[in-house]
Amino acid sequence: MTAVVVDGQKGKEYRSPTPEELEAARVTEDDLRNVWADIPFGLPNEATPAEGSLGIRTTRDGFTTWRSLFTIASC
Repeated sequence: MTAVVVDGQKGKEYRSPTPEELEAARVTEDDLRNVWADIPFGLPNEATPAEGSLGIRTTRDGFTTWRSLFTIASC
């Protein structure tokens, strides 16, 4: 986690996460596997589209799978 988005006086504002928020977002690979065990198709480990692909695009920036785009990727 690199930032927390909050409602500010002029719309979205960003701040650093607190130690409590960082701890709440920390999960192990085993935790993830247990939570996703009953969900069809499991964790979204598919590769993100290549640069220049049509349709849904992501910046590369180290995000090579769909799960890496979300906090669950921190494992």
